[in-house]
Amino acid sequence: MKRSLLLFLSVDHLHAQRMEGGNIAAHSTFNNTPEGREKFAAFVQDVNYPCYMLTDLIEEDFRHEIIPHLVGRSRTALLKRKFEQFYRGTPYHQSTLLQRQKAGRRDDDMLFSALTNPALITPWVDVLLAKKIPLAGIYSVPQISQPLVKNHPSKHLLLISWEKFSGLRQTYFSNHHLQISRLTPVHNEQAFHDSVVRELLRTYQYLKSLSLLPAGESL
Repeated sequence: MKRSLLLFLSVDHLHAQRMEGGNIAAHSTFNNTPEGREKFAAFVQDVNYPCYMLTDLIEEDFRHEIIPHLVGRSRTALLKRKFEQFYRGTPYHQSTLLQRQKAGRRDDDMLFSALTNPALITPWVDVLLAKKIPLAGIYSVPQISQPLVKNHPSKHLLLISWEKFSGLRQTYFSNHHLQISRLTPVHNEQAFHDSVVRELLRTYQYLKSLSLLPAGESL
C-alpha cells in the first residue's frame, strides 16, 4: 500500500495528513509553537515513508532575470552566484526556466524564487530529520499552480485562492508563466467579499504600474 505524509504550512499552523492507499488515515493541525512541534513529533512517530510539504507564506519572493544560455558547470556556477546575490539568507530557493529568447544571443528568461524566512520552515524540517523521515520536496502554492492555467486561453490570468490560516492568495500569470504572487491576510472585521474586491483592485493597479498588464488587455 502506497503511503505518504502530506504537510501544509502557513505562518501559524501546520496541517498534517497521513495518507494510505489514497485515503486519509489520520490528520491533525499543529500550532507553530514548541508545544505544537512536540505534538507533531508524536504524530509522525511511526512514519517511515516520504513526506511532501506545501507552503503558503507571505515571505516568498520572485525575481525575473535574463541570463546567458549556458550548460553544465558554467550554468551551475552562474545560478549559484544568483542565489548568493538574491537569497543569501535562505536555503529554500529555486530557479525556473521560463523560456529561451528567440533573437540575439538567445538568452534564458529565468524566474528566481525563494521562501525568504527559513525560521518558519526549518523547525518543522528539523522534526522530520530527527525522525529520519524522507522529505521528498518543499513546494509553494504559487509554484504548484502553473498546471492549473497551462490550457487557459487568457494570456493575462490572475489565479485566486484562499486558505483560512494563510489568507487570500493572488498569483499572476502572463502567457502561462508565473510572474508574481501576493498573499494578504483576511481580517474578520471586514466582510470576506469586501476584502476580496479591495485586494483585487490593489493587485490590478499594481500590475498596471509595473506594465505587466498591457493597456487594453483584460485580466
